[in-house]
Amino acid sequence: MNQTIGDGRGRNLTSRLTPGQDHDTRQLVRLLDDVAVARPGGIGHPRQRLDSLSADKA
Repeated sequence: MNQTIGDGRGRNLTSRLTPGQDHDTRQLVRLLDDVAVARPGGIGHPRQRLDSLSADKA
């Protein structure tokens, strides 16, 4: 199963491939730890906190 986090424009920020029987909620923290949003102008460390988050549990 492929879990992804994308930005508001649908661009992929991070993704993780897991076994199909693995629960999505268990992967959320690991996915959030992998997020790195570049700062404007590329100066400084990328930020890891999202402005907002919406999810879909299928």
